[in-house]
Amino acid sequence: MVDLNLDKTTGGEVRELLLQLLGSTFALYLKTLGIHWNVKGGNFHGIHMWTDEQYESLQDDVDAIGERIVQLGGRAPATFEEMSHLSQVQLVREFRDTSAMLRALADDHALLVRLARKISQLAASASDSGTTSLLDSFIQSHEKLIWMLSKSIE
Repeated sequence: MVDLNLDKTTGGEVRELLLQLLGSTFALYLKTLGIHWNVKGGNFHGIHMWTDEQYESLQDDVDAIGERIVQLGGRAPATFEEMSHLSQVQLVREFRDTSAMLRALADDHALLVRLARKISQLAASASDSGTTSLLDSFIQSHEKLIWMLSKSIE
């Protein structure tokens, strides 16, 4: 393992929080995929296509976060069971309507942003620019989705 010259204590805390972000992002990926498959109604096509873009982007996020955990000397979980224990996102079997689906996605993206900000602040205090850089773009893209989802349900 190459030493990235980061504070071991803070680096361990960053890794632990990144694991939570990974599990939560993976859960939101699954939730978004479920909505993509099960959306109904007059705006089916638009939401179906939009959630297609969203779950593909979340898949990229999962990969980037998992790789960062390994770069920091950790082990990225590789089972659904491990991921579900790490997640703060609640999976839902069924939604009553499209607005509830979109509201749930906006709330979950906001959860990811709050967690990413917390990790970014901790990483910045350890001069971990690799993690802060990753999270800056993560936060920006999820904030944009929160805005778009929120405007879609007004």
